[in-house]
Amino acid sequence: MHENILGIGFTIDKKDNILEEIEKYLKKDQRSEVRDKKKRIKSLVIFTPNPEIVIFAQKNSDFRRIVNSAQIKIPDGFGISWALKKLHNLAVDRLSGTDLMLDLVHLSAEEGFTIGLIGGRGKVAVRASKCLRVKNPGVKIIVFPAPEIRIKNQELRIMNNEKKDREKILDSCFMILDSSGKRLDNKRYFNNLLEEINKKKIDILFVALGFPKQEYFISILNSQFSCLSGKQAILNYKRPLVLMSVGGAFDYISGEVSRAPVWMRERGLEWLYRLWEEPWRLGRQLKGAEFFLRVFLR
Repeated sequence: MHENILGIGFTIDKKDNILEEIEKYLKKDQRSEVRDKKKRIKSLVIFTPNPEIVIFAQKNSDFRRIVNSAQIKIPDGFGISWALKKLHNLAVDRLSGTDLMLDLVHLSAEEGFTIGLIGGRGKVAVRASKCLRVKNPGVKIIVFPAPEIRIKNQELRIMNNEKKDREKILDSCFMILDSSGKRLDNKRYFNNLLEEINKKKIDILFVALGFPKQEYFISILNSQFSCLSGKQAILNYKRPLVLMSVGGAFDYISGEVSRAPVWMRERGLEWLYRLWEEPWRLGRQLKGAEFFLRVFLR
């Protein structure tokens, strides 16, 4: 089930139901779909909108469409839970992207799913993978090289899967650079990444590029994945794929950044802890204040 907050539809199901939905998707038998050349393989996209992301979406209609295109949009932040209560009289628990990611890693260890990590600064994804393996013995994790991304144009129109539109998006969206600063061919990059995802048999790909880069990145990767059909899909893409944005989750998991104590998180004070630890977040917190004002005036 979903409810709307300032133009973004949030998933209001309980965490256990969300996990059950994801597990069913990963386990479902897709052989009949693969035999049908008219059907496309669809990935499952999970976004984690917080108040700052909602405000950004207010001012960028294309980004708003991208976020709303995800099948699951969890209420990441106390402000989202507060808004659901005020606007719809719903008591919905906050569910952070980091917590859902940890639950999915635990599920993957139990069920044998393979996880992919991409993003984070420096070697943080590698350190996060080591921490996850310690806490979840036997879990299969593949770390992909993190791309350097520079957004060229945030006013994107990427909902149309027509070939000419996809190619235009790949050229106009953002620049992808290698470690030396050399610009890579976007189309080739995403095609190569999909090939690696398929080769490594990735079931869940966690993308930690920070917003809005990670949402644009997932949307383009998803459009490339979803447009495959017919013979190409039969030969290459037979597996379900979960794509999830996780923001700074790798930093928390690796210990690179400390997380607020549980009692502060439960009382909606995590923002205060993060501001104390990282004063540069003040500008972002002010955007969060704009969210509360807009909801209050509804």
